[in-house]
Amino acid sequence: MRNIESENLQEILKELIVPGSKWTVSKHGIHTCRREYLTPLAKVWFYFIRFNLMPISHGTAISLEQWSYYT
Repeated sequence: MRNIESENLQEILKELIVPGSKWTVSKHGIHTCRREYLTPLAKVWFYFIRFNLMPISHGTAISLEQWSYYT
């Protein structure tokens, strides 16, 4: 996932989060997005993935890599 193009990232942003929101990028290059920035439909998918398919350590953010498994 580290080779994702900037244009593709912007396309993902446009579909999943509310206008004006941005990815947070860690010093290791991991892209995350806070759940309060997700669109209502993306929140439904987030909770489905979070609690049924792929438990994560906390419920406030989901990484681009985790989303990529289901998009």
